[in-house]
Amino acid sequence: MQESKISVAMCTYNGVRYIEEQLKSILRQSVPVNEVIICDDRSTDNTVQLIRSLIQEQKLPVKIFVNDVNLGIKKNFEKALRTCTGEIILLADQDDIWEYEKVKKIQQYFEQHSDKNVVFTNANLLDNGVRIPDTAWDKRGFHGNEKEVLKDPSEMLRQLLLKWNIATGATMAVRKSALARFLPFSDHKNYHHDHLLALEAAAENSLGFIDECLITYRMHAEQQIGFRKRKVPTFLQPPYRLLQKAKKKLLKRKRLEEKKLIAGYLLKLANENFPEGKNILEAV
Repeated sequence: MQESKISVAMCTYNGVRYIEEQLKSILRQSVPVNEVIICDDRSTDNTVQLIRSLIQEQKLPVKIFVNDVNLGIKKNFEKALRTCTGEIILLADQDDIWEYEKVKKIQQYFEQHSDKNVVFTNANLLDNGVRIPDTAWDKRGFHGNEKEVLKDPSEMLRQLLLKWNIATGATMAVRKSALARFLPFSDHKNYHHDHLLALEAAAENSLGFIDECLITYRMHAEQQIGFRKRKVPTFLQPPYRLLQKAKKKLLKRKRLEEKKLIAGYLLKLANENFPEGKNILEAV
């Protein structure tokens, strides 16, 4: 089978501390990538200068685009995905580390599953530079029997729409041919790009997962989204918990309305080939 062209869509913002190690892990893959498209969201540190110097010094297959205005994570990933030219596009954060055979295993997955347009994987976790026993899926409660249950596409869609997202964007890959249906992302603040991409693929029964840790995911204070921890002084923890509880209660109704809007949006992707998914979306 002819190998597909592989693109990487990466977004950067003030990532000078980690970007070089991440790029090296992407470019030393057992199956080489054809291009790395980086969209920088107007970093104020030396991220852009470092990337440009690495491109020049090491002749890297990397293109960097600096946004005219700050787009935010969702729109910046949308821009990066649209700019990629490969048949398979792997999403990448600026601060992780890829396992040596990540590209190979994702490419093989798509070759073996022609019905899947999006795939996500598990991830090892670094907490401020220290490897911890839990994986990303452990943090989401996605283990044991849950994996078997969510092999049912209707259960996967129900989980993503009515519970929480289990697909971490930094582990995801998508077929270029499907992007026209998945973009632009819906502009709902409680749904990030990875959650929407997973929902959109699940709504047409084309979302799959690989039960392996194919990246090492960093948890640190500078993260904009992810598994990071909030550092709250001990004496402030009781009122902080009360505040979070109150915010959750206030947002409950708003999020319910948002789920209804998302369900209506996803109905256009559910068709006669996935009636169970259509029934779930209509029920919401």
